[in-house]
Amino acid sequence: MDNTPQSKEFRNLPGTDTPRGCIPLVEKQEAHEQFLDAADAVDTVLIKLNHVKRLVDQGETAGSYFGSDVQVISSSAMHDRWLQTLEWEYEKELVEEFKPDFHIPTDHPVYWKYTPGQRLRNTRKSMEGFMWMSQELEAEKTTLLPVLKGLTPEEREICYKVFAKLEVEYCCFYGTQYFTSGKGFGELSNDINRIVSEAPKLNIFLIGVLHPPEIFQLPPQVVASSGLHQWRKAVELRDVSWEKSGEMFQEFKAKTEEAFESGQTPLGMWQEDTLMEGIVYG
Repeated sequence: MDNTPQSKEFRNLPGTDTPRGCIPLVEKQEAHEQFLDAADAVDTVLIKLNHVKRLVDQGETAGSYFGSDVQVISSSAMHDRWLQTLEWEYEKELVEEFKPDFHIPTDHPVYWKYTPGQRLRNTRKSMEGFMWMSQELEAEKTTLLPVLKGLTPEEREICYKVFAKLEVEYCCFYGTQYFTSGKGFGELSNDINRIVSEAPKLNIFLIGVLHPPEIFQLPPQVVASSGLHQWRKAVELRDVSWEKSGEMFQEFKAKTEEAFESGQTPLGMWQEDTLMEGIVYG
């Protein structure tokens, strides 16, 4: 599975200083810029690489655009028409020029409509890309955040083995497709609970859910979440003044982080699954 040069060391791996809490997904557009200027409570943002490219083309970096007080996470998860043409080398160059605090690398989609063989191949590609980026990325400031892929324990085991090899205990998980496919939050919650039983030491950054009542129902291993539509609705973007939107985000963030801190279901509700024992962290 591993096509990376074995002579190079793995770098830029997540440690203890990883994203936590309420993280809005933002885009390069005027309304988001006006909001961010007014919202002092925003301390971390997520931005997709297609918007990163637009910023880099204008000579911007993460620091010059968002300021030094905001942690920036760039993500390779984009519409399929972008992903189909995104080469790892070009992705690496964008990240090196943009200089984010964190980057979610080398996404390869794993959809329910794919055959098991397609899902296994794309899961392997995602992990190979993560390992390659860890060896090749020349950006001391940027920490890589791998994505946990797979719809079955066997598919996810590919990721668990890589995480164990690199001693990674923080990953991202995409929840967006649960809503776009019509499966909904219930199925997403079930899968997260399965992941927690398979790899209980993993901290999870959930992408696609930023709604306090839903976060409240998730296990404590989910330590961060990000979304676009939920925060825009909560701050009534474009419908009220920018200052008012900034104040409303502060309230929204407080409710979201309260859900992380006090509303989660105890881990002991689930019987430990020993499928990954001796493979992941055993």
